[in-house]
Amino acid sequence: MSFDEKKQFDLPGILYFASGNRYTGSVGTGIENGFNYAAEPGDGILNISIWSSPVCCELAEDKTQKEFSLTAEGIEKASQYLADSYNLSKKEKD
Repeated sequence: MSFDEKKQFDLPGILYFASGNRYTGSVGTGIENGFNYAAEPGDGILNISIWSSPVCCELAEDKTQKEFSLTAEGIEKASQYLADSYNLSKKEKD
């Protein structure tokens, strides 16, 4: 099975997040290969969290976060940010 980066980081639409839903995903497993992410809506923003440790977002100590506007354009930028961050993490591990 090949990895389809476009589909992997394609986030749900604005109605999903406007309803207060959180979205999570991961690529790889384990401490050295894990890439975990969460997208959580706030007051007009979409907060993206990324971490590599094999724990939930709330317990991750290596978490980085970035905010995007809760708009269709902001969601698209968040998806691209996830793909770029994943590619950067792959390069750092190689």
